[in-house]
Amino acid sequence: MDVRDKTLVITGAGRGIGRALALHFARSGAQLALLDTNAEDLAESQRLCSEEGVSTRSYLANVASEDSVVDTFAQVGRDFGRFDGL
Repeated sequence: MDVRDKTLVITGAGRGIGRALALHFARSGAQLALLDTNAEDLAESQRLCSEEGVSTRSYLANVASEDSVVDTFAQVGRDFGRFDGL
């Protein structure tokens, strides 16, 4: 799948599988909206993905909270203009 210049939202991006997916998609040229509840882990994931030369933003969000998800996706839309995948 060609994800170059697509905006992808990655939940749990602070570490583990989420970070691995974020790095994979960063290396594939996707723009990334990284979500997690841990600010330090999220900052490290953003740093690593940004080193791949793609546009990357991080968002503190709890996907267990509907309000948090709604607010975060609205911000992603404002920041990137759209999102193409989750």
